[in-house]
Amino acid sequence: MISSAFTTSNKVIKVCGVLAGIFIAGYSIISPFAPSWVLMLNVPFMIIWFFMIVIGKY
Repeated sequence: MISSAFTTSNKVIKVCGVLAGIFIAGYSIISPFAPSWVLMLNVPFMIIWFFMIVIGKY
C-alpha cells in the first residue's frame, strides 16, 4: 500500500495510503498487546484511499 501510494501524483492518495500502510504494519507488530479497536483507527484512511482510487483521481 505504501509503495503504490508513492507512485501517484495525488497528494490525498499519497498521504492516506502511507498512513494506512503504517497503521496496518504497526498493528501487525503490536497486535499481541493491543485491543482490536486500535485497528479501527485505520478505517478513515482506507476509505478515503479506496474512494479516491475508485473515482479515478490518481
